[in-house]
Amino acid sequence: MIYVCGVSPAFDLTLELDSLDDDRVNRVRNERRIAAGKALNAARELTRLGQSCVLFGLAGRESWEEYTNGAASLPNAPEEISLAMTDGAVRENLTLLVGGKTIKINRKGAVCAKEHIAVLKKMLLERMAADEGERIVIFTGSMPEGMTSDDYADLMQAAGDAGARIAVDTAALSREQLLDVSPWLIKPNEHELAHICGLSDPDDEQLLRAARQLADDGIGIVLLTLGSRGLICVTKDETVRVPAEPIKAVNTVGAGDCALAGFVAAAVQGKPVRQCAQQAAHCGSRAAALPD
Repeated sequence: MIYVCGVSPAFDLTLELDSLDDDRVNRVRNERRIAAGKALNAARELTRLGQSCVLFGLAGRESWEEYTNGAASLPNAPEEISLAMTDGAVRENLTLLVGGKTIKINRKGAVCAKEHIAVLKKMLLERMAADEGERIVIFTGSMPEGMTSDDYADLMQAAGDAGARIAVDTAALSREQLLDVSPWLIKPNEHELAHICGLSDPDDEQLLRAARQLADDGIGIVLLTLGSRGLICVTKDETVRVPAEPIKAVNTVGAGDCALAGFVAAAVQGKPVRQCAQQAAHCGSRAAALPD
């Protein structure tokens, strides 16, 4: 069983404009608003690939029901959704698609307290205890206001201590915290890896060296996504480069989440690292080529 945990879900509001100019009204040509966030994106891709999964997380009570119902009504929705309530409302992420460019604006959203994290931890661990066999927990996304990186790391550590393999897709933890958690897999993009490793404007070779060092220091797999440059998968014993597929990118929102899901789904099937990386690249490219 795969559990996907997102502590800061969101509604995605996408606005398409012909242009974005100062000092005038910019008319929206097309728009959509759906329940989303990195955890839900990954869970939906896992479901599309035929992998059972459960979505866990936190959501603001003011729009908890709207988000839960919206998530459940989407194509390829996860089979089970368990969200602990926090104060406030589910945040809203704005994506502006303007003349081939993508502009992203993330609102603040709900406020989290220690008791909310405790409820989420209890829900997750109890559900894990009820399942037999291999368990993987994917922790993905940013943190809500009121949650610290130590809180996030403790949640990951608790799942690891309960016997799960941990996959991480967030820049919220420091390098030292990641090494303490000792995840099976991390999936940074180039900016996140640079932040985690304290690099300033690194090129691909510097990023590769940083990924190899993380693998040498105890992180099982570093899946580094590079957008139009493809991805690099690094373990202690091998490095796999997969070029990007020749697509026309329409909307890159969620592409990295789908890449992560593709890798995990292939790994669950027992495929070797190279095939897992290839499926990750394919799923990411497919997502980027779709309008929704």
